Parts: sequence; C-alpha cells; structure tokens
Amino acid sequence: MKKLFIIIGVLMMMLALSSCQSIDHFVVINRSNAPVEVIYIFIRGSSGNIHVEKPSTMEADNLKDVDRTWEPVPSDRYLIDPQAGKVAVQLAPGKALRLNTATNYRKDSADADADFGISSLSLIGAKGSIKLEGQQARMLFKYEEKCHVIVYE
Repeated sequence: MKKLFIIIGVLMMMLALSSCQSIDHFVVINRSNAPVEVIYIFIRGSSGNIHVEKPSTMEADNLKDVDRTWEPVPSDRYLIDPQAGKVAVQLAPGKALRLNTATNYRKDSADADADFGISSLSLIGAKGSIKLEGQQARMLFKYEEKCHVIVYE
C-alpha cells in the first residue's frame, strides 16, 4: 500500500511539472488618436501550411487584467488572404490587437522566429508608417502587461 501512495505521488508530481506551460501573446497597441492599419503576414510552417489566426482585440487598458477577454474583430474591419497568410486590420485608438500566440516562447531560443510565427509587420497611421521584417519585427516586441507588445503612438 505504501508503494502505491509513493507511485501515485510521483505520478502527480510529474503531471504537475509537465503541465507548466506559458501562453505568450504578441500584441500591437494603438495609443494614437487615430485608427492604425496593421498588416501582418504569417510564416509558412515546416509542413508547408500557413496557420492564420483571426484577429481579436480588447481595450488596451484591460491588458493588465488577469482574466482578460479577447473579442473577435468584426468581419468588416479586417481582411484575410489565407493563401498568402496575410491579415490587414483597422485598429481603433485605445485598442490592443492580438496578432498571434505562442506556447513557451523564449526570445533567445533557436526556435524563436518560428514560434513568433510572423514574417512581416506594417503599422500605417496618422503618425507615420513602420515596416518590420522577420527577426527585426520579433525583436521589437517588449514584454509588458503580461504580453509581448509593440506600441504605436
């Protein structure tokens, strides 16, 4: 009986340790006073497929909330080209746009670019345009508000 309790205890510890995963969100925040067009392209995976996530937003101030809720962007505010992996979204002032999510993302890992999943990012607004490619885009995301963010101001 004692062996059974030890085995169960070890199994529970292994299960607890194996389930420790982090979900990382890559987010653009619009802190300007005008809409921003956000255009991004997903990379093609090793299988040759492109996984395109539909865009979702929330109030930028709500990023601090532990139980934050992302809302789908209305279909008239974005375009998706699934063959090219391209998404274009009109992001309203004060909103945060989730581009992609990654599991257990580490900025300095060999798989960081693939985990990031985005090959190109453009922000076009009243305060100017920013176009970022590959690793350049990934490296400009800063960890804050429990997300990896780029702020357009």
